[in-house]
Amino acid sequence: MEEQSTQRIKSDAAVVSNIPERGEEELTRHLLLDNEPAKHLHRAKADGGGRTFVLNGREYVEIRPLSQSSGEAQIYLVTREEQEYVLKLYYPNFSPAKGLLQVVWNMDFELIVKMFDFGQTVMDGIARDYELMEYLDGPSLATYQLNEDVHQFERIALSAAAALAYCHNCNVIHKDIKPGNFIFREQDCRELVLTDFGISTLIADDEQMHKTTQARTPLYAAPEMYENVIDGVVELTNKVDYYSLGIMLLFVWLGHNPFTGNERSMMRMKGEGKLPDIEQLPERVRHIIRGLTVVNPDKRWGFHEVEQWYKGEDVEVDEASVYLRYKSFVVDSEKNVLASNAHELAMLLAERKSLGIKYLYGKMISSWLEECGNRKLAVELNDIVARRYPHNRDAGFCAALYTLDKSRPYCDVRGTECGNVSEIVLSLLANADEYKLLLRDEYNPLFIYLEITTELEVSRLREYFKTDRAEVALQRMIFEIDNTLPFLSGKPSSSIPEIIETFAAGDCSEEEWRSLTDGRLLSWMYYKCDPLLYVDIKKLYDEKLPYSRSRAYRVLYHLDPHVGFDLRQAKTREQVSLLMSEELVKMQFCSEPEFMRQMEEFIGQNSRLRYYAEMHGWRDVLILHNQVFDLASVENSDRYGSYDIRVASYRFCKGLGTTPSYYLRTGGDLISSLEEFRQLNVSVIRTEMKQGCMEQWLTIFFHEDPMRNFSEQYSYEHALKDYLLEVGRVMPDNSSYKRFRHAQEDSRKKLKEYRVLSFRMQAQEKTLKILFIVAAVCLSLFILVLGYSDPEEFIHRIYFSVGLPVGGVLMIVAATRSYFNGGGVAFNMLSAIVGLLSGLLPAWLLTLVGADHPMLLRLVSVGMIWCYVVGMCFIGRNRLSHTEQELKNIFKENINTSLIDPLYYTYKQKSFRFRGSNYRELEDTVGVLNALKVETTIHYVESILLLLLLFVLFVAFHASLMDMGSPDTDSFRQQVMELFYQFINLEE
Repeated sequence: MEEQSTQRIKSDAAVVSNIPERGEEELTRHLLLDNEPAKHLHRAKADGGGRTFVLNGREYVEIRPLSQSSGEAQIYLVTREEQEYVLKLYYPNFSPAKGLLQVVWNMDFELIVKMFDFGQTVMDGIARDYELMEYLDGPSLATYQLNEDVHQFERIALSAAAALAYCHNCNVIHKDIKPGNFIFREQDCRELVLTDFGISTLIADDEQMHKTTQARTPLYAAPEMYENVIDGVVELTNKVDYYSLGIMLLFVWLGHNPFTGNERSMMRMKGEGKLPDIEQLPERVRHIIRGLTVVNPDKRWGFHEVEQWYKGEDVEVDEASVYLRYKSFVVDSEKNVLASNAHELAMLLAERKSLGIKYLYGKMISSWLEECGNRKLAVELNDIVARRYPHNRDAGFCAALYTLDKSRPYCDVRGTECGNVSEIVLSLLANADEYKLLLRDEYNPLFIYLEITTELEVSRLREYFKTDRAEVALQRMIFEIDNTLPFLSGKPSSSIPEIIETFAAGDCSEEEWRSLTDGRLLSWMYYKCDPLLYVDIKKLYDEKLPYSRSRAYRVLYHLDPHVGFDLRQAKTREQVSLLMSEELVKMQFCSEPEFMRQMEEFIGQNSRLRYYAEMHGWRDVLILHNQVFDLASVENSDRYGSYDIRVASYRFCKGLGTTPSYYLRTGGDLISSLEEFRQLNVSVIRTEMKQGCMEQWLTIFFHEDPMRNFSEQYSYEHALKDYLLEVGRVMPDNSSYKRFRHAQEDSRKKLKEYRVLSFRMQAQEKTLKILFIVAAVCLSLFILVLGYSDPEEFIHRIYFSVGLPVGGVLMIVAATRSYFNGGGVAFNMLSAIVGLLSGLLPAWLLTLVGADHPMLLRLVSVGMIWCYVVGMCFIGRNRLSHTEQELKNIFKENINTSLIDPLYYTYKQKSFRFRGSNYRELEDTVGVLNALKVETTIHYVESILLLLLLFVLFVAFHASLMDMGSPDTDSFRQQVMELFYQFINLEE
């Protein structure tokens, strides 16, 4: 596309240059060949003292300023590689149309200044547009002395018209044709070149008329530049350049400004088609000037007519129709003050405010405009009167003046005229205190001026002063009025990258940080940023969150999602953790409130770290953040160990990927590992633990290490124990370590006491059991050795010698056992009866054995004795074995007694006296043990007494020993039976 456009422009230039007047060769000689470009430009060397400009990566050295007071730029003569150029450096508040510059850069015509480069460069931290053009060594027409040389006048007229035709064929309206913008290429003044496209306008291919601002040089401006105004802009065609060319030729011939008086009178003369001194000119000169200055642009000469004039042809000048002729408006009949157009009327009414208000609200002005054919302007005035300012007539009159004359300057609070937005901004900055108060009034003239003459959304500007702080509202307004201003005053901030870099530098004030969140940035972005980005930032503002530094960072992150956490290079978890480690070092010795305030950007639930992690999808970081910094969670509140915000911060930092360092005030060194810690002098460690937060930092190498696997049961508790032992190694008087050791020692001491008590009981039980077995052995030996002296007699008295003694003792044993097992009276009596009857069973068995096998009587007796011994031992052991197992479980030094209970006492209990979780169980078990001790003693004593009784009976009735003789059991039975029968008879 660019190549095709260039070819088309060259083709148009060739057409413009092909002028068949006195023969093609003669015309070419006059226009081009006689003005053949110099083979090389005049070269001057810099004196070595000029500034260096870097343009598109190339350095240019200043030779001298050519102009420091241009309306929109500074102009310098610069050099590079001994070639001289003209540098046009636009002011920061002026931005030329890039599309226009592209077209000018593509122009290739000898009568148009050659542009070598254009773009943006940075000067003193501020981005500024520039143009780099060829250097023309000749004078301009503003200083050229024609000396009534008609032939030279013809060449100048044709060259200038040809340059304009080329521009118009490239869809460019120059808009600033004047003698100063035509410069001869060399000192011989043969080749004229058109320059300075600073206020030019680019027309679309399908446009016949173009809307543009009223920027112009008044002396050379065409009448339609004042009259044909719609919506604050001027509708014009390329014929305005030819009108300016006519005025310029008049200036060149006369050698001075032909107009006298003010702009108003000059404008009236132009509108009426009158030019000063026109009749004094030679006919040929007057003819071309008349043709080029026809009021009606449709009848005005163009290049074709100038070409015909140059050839000597008779070209008609149509002065019959004047474009948009106004009737005179009588402003003051007594003083014969008349206005011939809307622009002049505005100037006259401004001096007669009360009269102007009556004319306006009496609709006399709108009626006059309708009679003159300017219905659109009449409708605008009626709208001011009826809808916009029906009650505030002062505001309505002000709006009417600006509507009638869109070029009317704004007068600030000091009475200074401001003709453009840059001057208005300077006034706002210089008189900020006054405007902060004045602009609370929505009818302030500045609002009205901006509403009429610009395309700004003034309703939004008014709203700022109702909702925002005055200084914020004023700054937002300034940004929207002049979108070329940097965001921060005195700092590089003309683009989003510059803003981020400036805040990343860290030298911005708190007020500048606030400007990111209070709407000022949004206003700055309104006219210069991507609409999608603007909407994205506006969503953040709509959240209505209170100001915080984190919120300001959120805005910067949205401006450039690829920027680092620190607005620089910290774009990974590890880099962010390194930043956090540095901040933790700075916060080592501050108070906890200060620590939380300074570390808020990392540790808060609404911190910018969480926001940055959400933007970049760091879900694992968010999960870790929730786990670590929710101090009230069940996991963190129930954990053993002292867990506070500092421990959480160290833990989180290490979880991100960097082990936080610790700064030693003694020596000024940084340590970041457990090995480095253990190499420190003990006195240094003690000092740091007492005055700093070394204890919290040390936890990340033990129980608070986020990289350590604690899935195995009690692994966390063991790590915490190692931590306490490490602390106790260097600080034995540490309170946590002392409590932990005290709990461990108390637990061991208590277990030792109960073990001794259990051992004594078991020893007593074994002693009684041995005595019982010894008694059984002795009795068995007596029976086996001595035997029964009279087995028949023994069988005869078996129930008396064996049944009753054994049954009686078993009755006592059964009743006692039932009592110790918690039985009631009835159950105890039943147990006694069962015990008595069980004593008769051995007697019955011995009777059977003695009747059939008397030789086995000894063995059976001994066997029954040992069955009794085994039974009694089993009954005693069954209860004791269960109790001993309980004691073993309790007395064993398990994880609770050695670790869990001491840790709980160290960190959870407030009591000074340690009491383990198994102490109650120990006490209950010892109580059971004491009761069992009594029960076992009675059990074995009763069993031994039974054996002693049997031994006594064996000795008493044995014929070889005491031989007491058998009792008369038959007589006893007979007496019992008699008593029984007597009882029966008595009943009958």
